[in-house]
Amino acid sequence: MSASPLRLCAQHECEKNPSLIKESGASPTLREEEKLSPASIATAANSNNHTLLINVGLQPWRALRRVRMIAVLALPLLVFVAACTGTNEDELVVFAAASLTDVLTELGEQYGAETRTSVIFSFGGSQLLSRQIVDGAPADLMISAGRQPIDLLEREQVVEAGPFDLVSNELVVVTRSGFSDPPGEVADLASESIKNLSIPDPNLAPAGAYARESLTSLGLWEALADKIVPTGDVRASLTNAERGNTDAAIVYRTDAVSGSDLQILDIIPPDSHSPIVYPVVVTTRTKRPEAARRFAEFLVGEAAGKIFARYGFTPLFNKQVGQ
Repeated sequence: MSASPLRLCAQHECEKNPSLIKESGASPTLREEEKLSPASIATAANSNNHTLLINVGLQPWRALRRVRMIAVLALPLLVFVAACTGTNEDELVVFAAASLTDVLTELGEQYGAETRTSVIFSFGGSQLLSRQIVDGAPADLMISAGRQPIDLLEREQVVEAGPFDLVSNELVVVTRSGFSDPPGEVADLASESIKNLSIPDPNLAPAGAYARESLTSLGLWEALADKIVPTGDVRASLTNAERGNTDAAIVYRTDAVSGSDLQILDIIPPDSHSPIVYPVVVTTRTKRPEAARRFAEFLVGEAAGKIFARYGFTPLFNKQVGQ
């Protein structure tokens, strides 16, 4: 098997240290995130596609997926890879919440087949992705899990069009299938049977902010403080529960149904937190505003709505792009 062209752009340290591509459930500080370097890149290739897996410190970064799976993440790495591969007028870069990984990968493949436009996705914690865009990351669009990251983009005047609410989601608790004493109600998370609870870091991912809001409104946040294991995004919290690293996790329902060997516990009252919505914006960083708008229009279309629904999201297409 020949080496991936992306490997030629990366330092060889990752080949000597395979642990660079392993994910961790811990959440980094911003100082750790600033230590991004090409040495954190590892590539894996097969005869048909290339996948770029990225791990930064303790951050379980989701690989940027291109339709045919080319991944890039974080501003320094986007610039680094772009320098190696060049730019393409038929490409769009979309920063998106980690909880949208599966559905957007399918939608990106469909859009690419219909329009011959490659869509490059950067999946991760929405708060962190929005900060990267503010700092100059060349994202054409952003799809956030929650309005707060979009509020930041609007305050910094980097929104070209939108926001438009795409879909909604719900919070659930998950435990391993064989867990002997699963919580029957959300207050049971404070019981002795739950030694630890994984949630996305509220400062990095809206799923964590929703979880904190819910637990605070229910009077449980302080009681659970010593049990909480924060992660960089919702997928990392899900993985903690799947692997038994924590007894339970609070995640989105759509992520829970994609997991394996899990009990899904519908015990979080929907009225204990703000509505969970996923807004999309076209950013001022785009050099392809019309192409970006066309992709946004595709996402609010009927065909995309059916795919969102199949993955458990509720479409909210109550606005037209461009209005």
